Amino acid sequence: MKLTSRIIGIPGWIYHLEVGDDYLPDSEVKEGTNTLDHPAVRYMEAHYLTTSGLIIANCKMSFRKDTEDIFRVEGSNILLNFGLNGSIEFEVESLDPLHPATLKYHNISYTPDFNGRYLMPAGQEIHYVCIILSENFYFNLIRKESILHQDFVTKVQKKEHTYFSPGPFKLTPAVKCVLAEITAANRQGRLSRLLLEAKIKEILVIQLEQFLSLVQPETGSLPIPASDIPKLVEARQILDDHFVNPPLIPTLSKLVMLNEYKLKVGFKAYYNQTIYQYVIHKKMKLALSLLKDGQHTISEIAYEVGYRDISHFSNAFLKYYGYRPKDILVRK
Repeated sequence: MKLTSRIIGIPGWIYHLEVGDDYLPDSEVKEGTNTLDHPAVRYMEAHYLTTSGLIIANCKMSFRKDTEDIFRVEGSNILLNFGLNGSIEFEVESLDPLHPATLKYHNISYTPDFNGRYLMPAGQEIHYVCIILSENFYFNLIRKESILHQDFVTKVQKKEHTYFSPGPFKLTPAVKCVLAEITAANRQGRLSRLLLEAKIKEILVIQLEQFLSLVQPETGSLPIPASDIPKLVEARQILDDHFVNPPLIPTLSKLVMLNEYKLKVGFKAYYNQTIYQYVIHKKMKLALSLLKDGQHTISEIAYEVGYRDISHFSNAFLKYYGYRPKDILVRK
């Protein structure tokens, strides 16, 4: 996997980095900063961290004239893009036509090769962070079987250019907090590499959950009447209040006065997941929060989220996040 980024008409590289595609947990983290010395450059600080299967680019720059950045990633990649400041125009081959954008968003894309062109007006203070993962690295963080990204995985396997979600999402405080932890410190050394990997996994999960929770279909495309939507909303509220010990579908159907077929089909269409998947999502989100808090044992957390068997809880957590609860405690 190779990242190159250069300004047309200005000698030198913003980034010229190459790493292997394999996920190697013992590979060292390399760190550096690039600058460009040219009259057109007001300032530039292009920081990077690299290890096998991973490139993190954290770039702040501003120019005295309008400039064009050719940003490319050679090799199959999943790119987590965080725009932090500035207004630009950009296009990405097979993904986006040329259009204006304010850098206050984040998204996730997959491309067999990423070819982007970014037009930056004079005087703009640009700041972005890109976390670029090889397929191998990505699927070691989030297992292919995880319900967080099933449609995305299908497109990756078909080598289709795609975004995880239809459009970019605003940066939430949770995303900003973890991103700051990723970019703030010197990450060299094996222990620090493990912490870095854990934080990348954490921000990925936050992104995927945000995308899934906000994507809903147009009302006209639902397989049930629009008049039944308030009943679906009521069903979700009941599940939110009682997800630790949720009502069975026949009981939930009676509570919201919607037959079981309409409830199951309508819920999946409107919320982009089945009732069962939604309950698991709520359980796992609470479980992760309790694990991070560090005040409970795994057995206590399993009980808190509705599991009487710790092995069942551990397997459910593994299926959802791609790693076991004990891995969180080890990293703390």
